Amino acid sequence: MSELYSLFVKVKISKDQLHKFKSSRPVAPALNSSWTNWWDSREMYDKHALQVVQSYHADSYGQVIQGIIDEKFSGSQELYDPHSGIWYFYVLQFSENYQEIIPMMAMLKDLAHYLEPEATGHAFLYDYMWDGKEVMFEITYQNKEAKLTSAARLGQLPSEIVTEANQILEAWSTELQKRYED
Repeated sequence: MSELYSLFVKVKISKDQLHKFKSSRPVAPALNSSWTNWWDSREMYDKHALQVVQSYHADSYGQVIQGIIDEKFSGSQELYDPHSGIWYFYVLQFSENYQEIIPMMAMLKDLAHYLEPEATGHAFLYDYMWDGKEVMFEITYQNKEAKLTSAARLGQLPSEIVTEANQILEAWSTELQKRYED
């Protein structure tokens, strides 16, 4: 892989809990079978054993998110719909490197601690811009848990979330193009 993959996050969370999440300090999760099973399911060049799960080195998750948004090249945005309680965070050009994505995955797994028990959601990194149908990671949210799956192809994800992600990223990409043309 040499093209940057796109990140899409959609999760139901209250505004207060989202604020608490964004205010919290990044934590490095323990290396467990969830992480090693995911790692072992990935195909990559010069693969080494996963020995540690890195977190971001920042004062807060909000700082991480804002830093990504401020990086204009990434084409990122977050939106919160107060009526549905859905938080979206998406990045058109995030990463193509497995070691680089681990801190984001750790952050997104930690997000589960801030969700209500009935909240659901989805996060995944895929090659939206290159249409290769590959998935670098998928995290599903349910029962205050973030499950890291072994999905490697878009066809392994629920079609409705892939369709929604594609529509949102297409609209965002079009919006960014208009901004740069003006």
